[in-house]
Amino acid sequence: MDRPIFIINAKNYNEGSGDRLARFIEYAVSASQDFKVNVLVAPPIVDLYYYARQHPEVLISQAVDTVGYGSSTGHIPLMRLIDMGLEYSLINHSENRVDHMLIKDINLAAEEHGFKLIVCIQSINELEELISLGVKPYAYAFEPPELIGTGRSVSKYAGESLRKAVDLCSGEGVRCLCGAGITDVEDVELSMEYGVDGILVASGVVKADNPLKKIVQFSHIMSDYYSK
Repeated sequence: MDRPIFIINAKNYNEGSGDRLARFIEYAVSASQDFKVNVLVAPPIVDLYYYARQHPEVLISQAVDTVGYGSSTGHIPLMRLIDMGLEYSLINHSENRVDHMLIKDINLAAEEHGFKLIVCIQSINELEELISLGVKPYAYAFEPPELIGTGRSVSKYAGESLRKAVDLCSGEGVRCLCGAGITDVEDVELSMEYGVDGILVASGVVKADNPLKKIVQFSHIMSDYYSK
């Protein structure tokens, strides 16, 4: 069984940009070694290459495109991420939505190269639509937009929808992550009880007074859960 996934999305937060991102990379490396958890950090795109030179194994891109090397501007080529040593990318976050047919194309390209795509979804309807298109990525991340950044977690405020997402993903052989509003230990514990394969966190860690404490706490919970 693959280790649970713990993604820390630094977005474009000041606390997680430039030199300030370094500690989160260090924390991810340490937690991945100390616990049975795959801790990944999604840096601001402008910082991705700098940190990929040192620790590509704990990085995940915030987005990816199908374009290759050549005449394109403002895109994130899949092959460039692979050449940088990355193995993962998010796509379709509520703050950077992508057309579903394009998601299908990107996922096919990713599969060809053994690259792991984590597709964010806003609702059960969106999950069902993508599944109907044959999109079976490495994982789906369930993130109702009305809960993102609110401190109100999916596991507490949208539990039945999360359970349905887990069941749908399981039926397709796809992992399911829980995102949006995760801020404390109880949120993580509840998420794991619903059977998710990991969590996607942003401000709950990046803007925390003690990010390392939260990363250790969350990693410990997930590691213990998967060890049962």
